Amino acid sequence: MADIFISYAREDANVAQAFYHRLAAAGLSVFLDTVSLAPGAPWSQKIREELKTARTVLVLASHKAIHSAMVNQESGAAALNGKKVIPVLWDMDPAQLSGWLREYQALDLRGQDARHIHTRVETFVQQLVLEKQKLEVIVAVGLVGLAAIAIFAK
Repeated sequence: MADIFISYAREDANVAQAFYHRLAAAGLSVFLDTVSLAPGAPWSQKIREELKTARTVLVLASHKAIHSAMVNQESGAAALNGKKVIPVLWDMDPAQLSGWLREYQALDLRGQDARHIHTRVETFVQQLVLEKQKLEVIVAVGLVGLAAIAIFAK
């Protein structure tokens, strides 16, 4: 199960790879098809499984991506399954996003120089890491509580 599923158009593979490497370097597990699928893997089945189990779906929303049937299917499935969906914009206005995708707050990198983009992405990655850490603490506390209940129920 990945923390982050990256949905992107093939033409944006370089952006997808950059996000993959930065997120993975921060200790997050990331699903990116070109990296995560082994040769011979049934890719459509694996993509559905990863979408189902990922906590967050990062939609690299470019002009190419909004016309990609696969990106639209992946982001739609994520929304329908209650996933956290984060559009990332760099070459288009948020108003150009698909109807329901406009309802999600985007990471908007448009019109910024490289230094500002780097700062925004670093802040974003750290927020995702903190969310994961908070979730891990909640799960750990829940497990301790269940163990205590089991011990005292005897």
